[in-house]
Amino acid sequence: MRTPWRAIGAIWALKGRSGAFALRRLPLAAGMLVVPFLADAKQVILALPAALLATNWRHGWLRSLIPVGMIAAALVSLVFLYPAGRYAIGYLHQTREGDGGKTQAAALVWTDLRADPTALAFGRGPAETVSRAAFLTTDLLQGEQSPLRIFDLRPARIALAVQEDALARSGGGTSFNGALSSALGVLGDLGLVGAAVYVTLVGSLFFSLRRLTSPEAFAAAAGWAVFAVLGLVFDWWEQPPFSLFLAVLSGLALSEPGRPGQRSSAARVPR
Repeated sequence: MRTPWRAIGAIWALKGRSGAFALRRLPLAAGMLVVPFLADAKQVILALPAALLATNWRHGWLRSLIPVGMIAAALVSLVFLYPAGRYAIGYLHQTREGDGGKTQAAALVWTDLRADPTALAFGRGPAETVSRAAFLTTDLLQGEQSPLRIFDLRPARIALAVQEDALARSGGGTSFNGALSSALGVLGDLGLVGAAVYVTLVGSLFFSLRRLTSPEAFAAAAGWAVFAVLGLVFDWWEQPPFSLFLAVLSGLALSEPGRPGQRSSAARVPR
């Protein structure tokens, strides 16, 4: 789970205080961007274009074009140079044709929720559908020596059923084709109301960061954009190594002295 923040770190390194400074850090950023390829993190690479949503062209064309070029180079390398790229593209074609595991899981979760108006509004309850928390109640993710077994948790019924149907439809056992999805888990566990609250929280944080000009704010906003996409395809929203990193980076950016709307310490000293 360290791969995404290394990719975000590459974007952070590129977004210098000036165009020339960013260019001097280009080798460092390129080296960090190689890590997702070494870790075979196809999901992370395919989600990187979402980071461009954080780009504010008013802050300088050169500083904005450098991340665009780096992300474009990563995608081209994945598709045409990296051996595993053909599998990633194959999964995307499969999903477009309606045979992907995630599309099948989404259809099954939505069908289950629509059958009960209360569940549609407020969900089936925590750890009841296809979130990582739900799968941790099953033998698929809960090991024999897991300390969770002392709670004698009831396995999430929907998680097992949807996982079986998703893999049968897609014909593969990869994370992309499995039913596990943090975004679908939020919808299934918390319903439309909970999903709306979650989206509003992440969206408001993203737009607050995007209004700032610091490299930290740009990297954090880019990270939340990638975070949103990755939550659709696997359990990235429930992985502390990624989410906590973004939270700390966002806090640093939002608390930076002199940002718009923030009073300086000198202004707060009583006269």
